[in-house]
Amino acid sequence: MSEHMWRCTREDVSVALRWRLVSQVVPIVPDMWLLDSSCSVCHAPANGICGSCVDALADPVVPPLLGFARTTVLCSYEGVGADLVRSIKYRNRRQGLSALITALSTSLTREVDAIVPVPAQPTRRRERGYHVPDLMAARLSKRLKVPVVQPLVRVDDGSQQGRDRTQRQAVEFRASGVVPERVLLVDDVVTTGATAVACGITLGLAGSRYVEFVALAATPPAVRSERVPKGLVSPIQ
Repeated sequence: MSEHMWRCTREDVSVALRWRLVSQVVPIVPDMWLLDSSCSVCHAPANGICGSCVDALADPVVPPLLGFARTTVLCSYEGVGADLVRSIKYRNRRQGLSALITALSTSLTREVDAIVPVPAQPTRRRERGYHVPDLMAARLSKRLKVPVVQPLVRVDDGSQQGRDRTQRQAVEFRASGVVPERVLLVDDVVTTGATAVACGITLGLAGSRYVEFVALAATPPAVRSERVPKGLVSPIQ
């Protein structure tokens, strides 16, 4: 596949997000318990993220995720982008997530049967009480009008954070139940791509013929250089 499929640009997404912030026309998916209307990064008045922080988002360079029909990533996991994602992952700042989903949904295809979040490690879910890909999937489901399903079961219970290349490649999934033919797979951060590709392989072997992947951020190449998995292939065509 051509290189442009893996090197995602932020131009269309950032324009859509800026329009959302400035015009205040398109409503953000509401969280009833959220009253905060400040930027998740700098705390300036904004619905999730301010225009200055949008301008500071670095373009992502996505690792080669073999087998996906399309890949969409919003920003690089560094600087403001990392602060924004961390505010969602570790401080539960869901207003920032709603703003990002508003932007991402404008650049996604609507040719999928279901949305599948990358499964959580049970220990992480117990610690935080929530899983960001699940939150992403629920919001994208409302915007794209397709259901969220979870046919993937994580065999490995370990966290990917801090693992080396060999350990990341060892992550395994299995499929359970009916697997949709056309899937949108969602995750919060892609580092080496091992988890995403493992999910794609599992879905493909179980019957999915089209898998599109979306993430909020991608780890910069300099950080992941020693951990990029090699030789991963997918049966999805």
